[in-house]
Amino acid sequence: MKKLMFTAIALIAFSGVSLANTIDLEEKEEVGRFPCTEQWKEDIGVLQNAYGATFEEACIIADRCFEECLDALYGN
Repeated sequence: MKKLMFTAIALIAFSGVSLANTIDLEEKEEVGRFPCTEQWKEDIGVLQNAYGATFEEACIIADRCFEECLDALYGN
């Protein structure tokens, strides 16, 4: 009887924990709408397509622009 009771309590507890860890997709999409993130994505595409930069080169330049964007929004 003790094993059955423990199993039932454990099952309920694990179910509750797994439900608590779910993330609303709308919340997650809002993160992608951050202006500096959007600009970083656009910079990568432009640098690779228009200027023929490799992904590594584009990342270095886009990262610098991303930091400048953050500084402009939030200050140093």
